[in-house]
Amino acid sequence: MKIETVTVDFTDEQKRYLEGFTTGLQISRVGRGLGGGAGKASAEPI
Repeated sequence: MKIETVTVDFTDEQKRYLEGFTTGLQISRVGRGLGGGAGKASAEPI
């Protein structure tokens, strides 16, 4: 069985949507304390 690979370029509007979507996911992770090093560093008192 052979699977064909389809290459489709996203439009500029689709690219902007996906960038905004992934940025929102990253912000929500940091807000919940799941964001890795940056969230932990800012949680320590100075």
